[in-house]
Amino acid sequence: MLSSGMGYYDLEMCRQCMLMSFLQRLETYAPSLVLTNSEVHKLLSDFSPIGHDLLARGASNAADSLHSDPEALAHVDETAPRLSRPIRNRR
Repeated sequence: MLSSGMGYYDLEMCRQCMLMSFLQRLETYAPSLVLTNSEVHKLLSDFSPIGHDLLARGASNAADSLHSDPEALAHVDETAPRLSRPIRNRR
């Protein structure tokens, strides 16, 4: 026990009351601080371009990893080899 005569539960209730009071004030003032603070407004407005840039880089990296082998692409325009014997239709 403390010398002031307050018990543990009294101190705990006091702490909870102070926390609730702080949270109520924060809830009241936080939106106005965000709306009026130019740095916070700038930070929030920068999230969109940064997100788009990260998405574009990720998509570009994914596209680079999906490219076909250049050697395989070089043979795309070649004609097919002739078969040594004709294909017969079996019915």
